[in-house]
Amino acid sequence: MIVRFRLIIALFLLLALPASWVAAQETAAAPVAQIVTQGAPRVEDGQVELDFSVSDQSGLAPAELTASSIKLSEPADNLTLTSRDDRALTLAVIVNLSNGSDVDLIQNTLRAYFNDYYQAGDNVTFYVLGPEANQAQVAVAADQAAALELVDSLKRSPNVYSITPTLRAALAMLQAADEETARQVLYVGSFLNDPQETNASSIFAGQQIPFNVVLVHRYRPQAVAEHRTLATFGGGLFANNENGSGVGLDGIPTAINSLKVMFDALANSRRVYTLRYQSGSQNLDPERTVTLTVTLPDSTQASEQFQYEPVFAPPQVEIISAAPDLIRMPTYSGNRIVFDMTERFVTVSITFPDGVRRGIKSLELQATDANGRSRPPRVINAPAPDGSGNYSIPWTFDDYTTPETVNQINLTVTAEDQLGLSGSDSQTARLTVAALPPAPIPTVTVAPTAEASSDGSMLGSGSVVDNLLFSVLAAFVLALIVVVVFLLLMLARANRQRSHYARMAQLAAQQPVAPMPVAAPVAAMPAAPTPEPEPPEETTLLGRLVTVNGLEVTEIPITAEEFTIGRDPSCNYVINQPFISPRHCTIMLRKKTFFIRDLGGKNGTFVNGERLPKNRDIPVPLGSEVNLTMNISMELWDAKTVVKLHDRKTSYTHHSSVATKTAQASDELELRSVFGIKFAGEDEGKVGDDYSPI
Repeated sequence: MIVRFRLIIALFLLLALPASWVAAQETAAAPVAQIVTQGAPRVEDGQVELDFSVSDQSGLAPAELTASSIKLSEPADNLTLTSRDDRALTLAVIVNLSNGSDVDLIQNTLRAYFNDYYQAGDNVTFYVLGPEANQAQVAVAADQAAALELVDSLKRSPNVYSITPTLRAALAMLQAADEETARQVLYVGSFLNDPQETNASSIFAGQQIPFNVVLVHRYRPQAVAEHRTLATFGGGLFANNENGSGVGLDGIPTAINSLKVMFDALANSRRVYTLRYQSGSQNLDPERTVTLTVTLPDSTQASEQFQYEPVFAPPQVEIISAAPDLIRMPTYSGNRIVFDMTERFVTVSITFPDGVRRGIKSLELQATDANGRSRPPRVINAPAPDGSGNYSIPWTFDDYTTPETVNQINLTVTAEDQLGLSGSDSQTARLTVAALPPAPIPTVTVAPTAEASSDGSMLGSGSVVDNLLFSVLAAFVLALIVVVVFLLLMLARANRQRSHYARMAQLAAQQPVAPMPVAAPVAAMPAAPTPEPEPPEETTLLGRLVTVNGLEVTEIPITAEEFTIGRDPSCNYVINQPFISPRHCTIMLRKKTFFIRDLGGKNGTFVNGERLPKNRDIPVPLGSEVNLTMNISMELWDAKTVVKLHDRKTSYTHHSSVATKTAQASDELELRSVFGIKFAGEDEGKVGDDYSPI
């Protein structure tokens, strides 16, 4: 009879389970894997940290995840993933003590859990079906000791219970719990009084709260299928603790076998993962929304969005141009004093430590001297970078005009980016204002003055006294001019005569001498062997000066990197002319560029018609016309350029031919000086560095 009754129940279960399964699936949404963020993200030094937990479609947490299972919707560098088991657990423990239950095995099962798996901070609520009929006793365990004390007090009930009302009460408690905690159900019993309640646990699966079932019995094989189905509908795990096979009693009760697998799965739900990464996003929004996707070991994926506020660092500004050490040279322009420099550019490099590139809103330069004096800052809005990505801002110093002063000036460059963040850098500059050159002598014009006559009337400019004074003064000036001109003519004549005598002596020396009477031959002593001349040292040709006017030489080779021209014999090239200074100028070759420095000659050095300032290195392009005073003109070329010299007819050659023709008609040739060129007469004075022609 009993066997027949069991067969009827089994047949009923086979017919009822499919219908119950379909109904549960229709009332609950399809479960998916879930990610639960634990608190708000943290951002420090551009690194984002996020704590989260993850569970599969049943609400169970995977054993372990790796960084390769993480995917983010924004660029990320240096991504790491660590874990810890400190998530709080909200646990509903449902104990079925219906009449016929194996209470001692149930107690050992619960002791095995609370001895090894309970953690401080867990929220444990007991639902005990036993003391009261058709109603569960609800008790909250404040700590581990309270939980074990309640387990020790469990007793078999004479009643038989329906589990459905208790499951609904437990679900309501779990739904009200904090979502950041792990939520689990642990059902422990020996049999089901009503086999149709095997699908009552489906209400937990719809909420993704695992309903884990432990069957504790001493030979109830027909209850295994029922409790396994109960766990399946609840989306949890099933453990068969038959005759206490899931509990080790060596000392205190400890979970083993399939029971340990279940309790370990419950412990995995405590796992909290910490994701750390360096954001590579260039998004300038004050709040970023990122999607986190986790691939679980069963290849299912869980996704969740989180938001964080990025922390932007101020731009880093660095002045990369050399510290200015400038000299302002004053000169006279008429009655005004002018300077050669008014501003200098300061170049800065701007980087962003947070890695987010953005534009520069403004660039500001503040110059402050040692006395605290400063002018309004120079501001450039929306500056454009150069080809290297750097920025330049001009420093204007035209207000430093005091001669013979040295100023220490602090330059501070401040950059503000488009987010309103700013950074700055400072540099110390030195600005020297040179001494003024001698002031030009003003021309004084004497205006005639009217004097009162003896009769009280004013004598005009046509009076006898004024005419007499003017006549005397004009005669004196005219006589002085005549004397000067006469002296110059006499000096020129003496020079020509001396040159003539020198040429005559040279011609006489070249005439063959008449042979003297030859005496009797005398035995000649053998002459000492004449030493062979040493070959001249090779010189390197660096450039050439090609004569245009004033010299007979057609080409002057430049063989030294500093090639000095003047009347002094120590110069590299000597021009013995009275209008040339002892050390007139120096031609320098630096990095394939020629420079000319005027060494202070009174008659000056000119390049392409413009007079050079004294003691300043001036770059000169190839092919430029260089004038030593206004009498000598040359072209400057490098060593490689080919210049056709035979096509040139210098003015010196021309003047020589004119002088020759004139000498045939006259004994003397009168040379005219170029206007503005000063001569030194015989120029017999000692040549030194401080010497200049008159």
